[in-house]
Amino acid sequence: MARRFGRFMIGAAVLAVIELVIAIWLAGQIGAGWTLLILVVLSALGAVLLRREGLRSWRRFRSAVNAGERPGPQVVHGLVGLGAALLLFVPGLLTGIAGLLSLLPPVRHGLATWLQNTASRRLSPKVMNDLFGPRQVRVQRGPVPPDSTSSSDAIEGEIV
Repeated sequence: MARRFGRFMIGAAVLAVIELVIAIWLAGQIGAGWTLLILVVLSALGAVLLRREGLRSWRRFRSAVNAGERPGPQVVHGLVGLGAALLLFVPGLLTGIAGLLSLLPPVRHGLATWLQNTASRRLSPKVMNDLFGPRQVRVQRGPVPPDSTSSSDAIEGEIV
């Protein structure tokens, strides 16, 4: 855990240096005032979106739970929206651009799919079932491996 935290801190420091270099370069191109204005507007937009996405995610989660549906998709899309808003809120042009791109529907859908797949690898099948419902299973009929101790009714399958 300490190693992972150390890597995170190093990555954050490198990102901060890159953001500073980009801001200085942009200030040289368009002026310090305009650069500062862009950074403030991006951060203000991020603050507004943090509040909006947080409330929207909570409402969608509660309505899914109250309707007896699986809340997983709402949780995943809410996390992607909150992540995009957080990227906008953090002062910096690179993170601002990443946050704006994360708000685009195709990118947001791709990030939600990636996040769900990552969660399915890290969480137990029971938790994934509670969040997203039964998983799809791809079944292939074929011969039973010779080292198998099960009966001939065995079906080989791959969990998708």
